[in-house]
Amino acid sequence: MATVDRVLEDGRLRRERSSLQHQLTQANADLEHRLRELTTLSSIGKAVVNLSDVGSLFNRILESALLVTSAEMGWMVLTDEGSDQTLLVGAKNFPGRVQLLQPWDDGLIPLVKVSGEPLNLSGAGLASLKIGQITKAVLAVPLKAREQTIGVLTVAHKTAQPFTDRHTVLLNAVADYASIAIVNMRLFEALEGRARSMQQAYEELQAGDKRRNEVMWKLSQALRGPVGQAKSILDLNLTEIGAKLKEQQRNSLKNASEKLTEAWQMLEDLAIVHEPPRATTPTLKPVKLDELARQSLAKHQPLAQQNNITLLTSIAAPIIVPGDQARLLRIFDCLIGNAIKFSLKGSEVVVKIAASGVCHSDVHIWEGFFDLGNGRKAVSKRTYKTCAGKKRR
Repeated sequence: MATVDRVLEDGRLRRERSSLQHQLTQANADLEHRLRELTTLSSIGKAVVNLSDVGSLFNRILESALLVTSAEMGWMVLTDEGSDQTLLVGAKNFPGRVQLLQPWDDGLIPLVKVSGEPLNLSGAGLASLKIGQITKAVLAVPLKAREQTIGVLTVAHKTAQPFTDRHTVLLNAVADYASIAIVNMRLFEALEGRARSMQQAYEELQAGDKRRNEVMWKLSQALRGPVGQAKSILDLNLTEIGAKLKEQQRNSLKNASEKLTEAWQMLEDLAIVHEPPRATTPTLKPVKLDELARQSLAKHQPLAQQNNITLLTSIAAPIIVPGDQARLLRIFDCLIGNAIKFSLKGSEVVVKIAASGVCHSDVHIWEGFFDLGNGRKAVSKRTYKTCAGKKRR
């Protein structure tokens, strides 16, 4: 009896050990399977979230959904933000030819959108729906953004093999990644659209400024000649027959001459401000600043006499600099004209040109002295710097 008992106990222990080994093997297999699922989900999440191309994104989402559920086919629909229609944006292994970005209704979408929960159907429960004609088991999960269902991700079997709760959990995880990727994609598209619209508005503004500058420059060029001619004729008449006119007539003509001078100066300023950019960099040639100063002073002498302003020069020696002679002459004209215009009557405007160091020279275009009374004077200067040596500042 003792021997029989020992044999029976050994048999029981062997059976228990075998059962425990089988359970351990199954547990290890389950753990390895779960680890593979987690690794797969992690790689899916990284890949899906980093994709910005729409076609690649939807294709990768469907591939991931089929991988984690072992399904045979899958499709995804999204709600169009403009029309609120449900459009098919991706399909994988679907029988027959389907056209993307078209309205889609498989009978599951309204149920999932209303409930906001996964829907797992198979067998008789699926037969009454449209999709039941080509599938025997489906699993549909919502795609959500800010607690709102923006689409549905669906996988299916051609046989009646039902999906498990584990498949639902995994497909939900893929759907969460997909929702994040879709929201990011829409935000990126919105930012791109806004950037394009801002760029277009900026280009239109630039084009408008360019047209306006061209019009203003052409207008100033067209009016400078007639205004200058009218002023010359008026000044000539004042010189020749001014003594024969009455004081009131002379004053009226002088006032008209002053207004024409102001108008001509304004047209000069407009021409400088709105001058079209040159296609090439202007060639700089040696320019004698002292000669330009004397030319400008001679041009503005009549205006200075009318305003009872004395024009003086302080040029130590000829200064030659590389520059654009026409533009430099405009600078002299503008600054000397403004100096005369804004100086008090009886004051002096001094144009001073002197070398300052080896590399650059200071051109004091206007140095106005204003008598403040009680022996006090105020001084106002405008300085233009240019380079006379090899080095440029």
